[in-house]
Amino acid sequence: LCPVCLAATGAQSPGGGQNLYRMFGIAEDADYDEIMKAYESLCSKYADNKKQLIKLEVAKDRILEDRLRRRMTGTLQSGVVESAWDKAQRMKKRKPLNEYLPGWMQNFVELPKGDFGMNMGILF
Repeated sequence: LCPVCLAATGAQSPGGGQNLYRMFGIAEDADYDEIMKAYESLCSKYADNKKQLIKLEVAKDRILEDRLRRRMTGTLQSGVVESAWDKAQRMKKRKPLNEYLPGWMQNFVELPKGDFGMNMGILF
């Protein structure tokens, strides 16, 4: 049997457990579109073999179930860590630097404005 057939039936390879992601030729953090593209390419390769197509379908379902299980448990990490909008919202919530200073120092120390660093960066 081919590796996809072995994995779809739950059989083990001689070296240990079969990795469905590897047989589909995708990474474990592949998104849904990549999984479907790999599945469709394998289906076109084995279009004349009905049993193989059924086994591919089972393997694809196992991959998608694994991804759902990992997403539900929180072990699947998103590809986007923080969007620009989220970063802007986080920056709005930050206190000005002089509020971190003790009360007696807030009037004593004047902090540079936001564009000061940018202007100095251009000079150097």
